[in-house]
Amino acid sequence: MEANLKFDLPDEGAEFRAALSGQAAISCLSHVANVLRNIRKYETHTEEELALAAMVEKELNDVVDANGIDLW
Repeated sequence: MEANLKFDLPDEGAEFRAALSGQAAISCLSHVANVLRNIRKYETHTEEELALAAMVEKELNDVVDANGIDLW
């Protein structure tokens, strides 16, 4: 199977850059997800801090899922 992307440059420059940086963006999101998981599972924090980390982690996971992104 083969896939080709075609962009009309310079008009679609932003879309072109987004396509090129997609894997880097996924790596960044995965890193943030891992940091939040480590805070929640392995670090000592107040209940408020843990609740905030869990809330941000859930929001990140919801947005990732809604956009069909596979971080793992």
